[in-house]
Amino acid sequence: MKILAIGGTGSVGSLVIQQLVKRGADVRALVRNRESASKLPKEVEPVIGDLLDPSPFQVALDGVESCTCSMP
Repeated sequence: MKILAIGGTGSVGSLVIQQLVKRGADVRALVRNRESASKLPKEVEPVIGDLLDPSPFQVALDGVESCTCSMP
């Protein structure tokens, strides 16, 4: 099952991603930039984008079966 994580580089989101990876989940994360993407575990597929621009969401959601959001 592919899971999309939004807010996955924040305090709570990074913990959520760690647990998903630990449990063997196939994780994709929407991140703001390449610097943020470099903070993700190597098992996580980053998609660079911004919530104010809907264009990366088609890529981010392709094949996703579940989503988690850890934003304030």
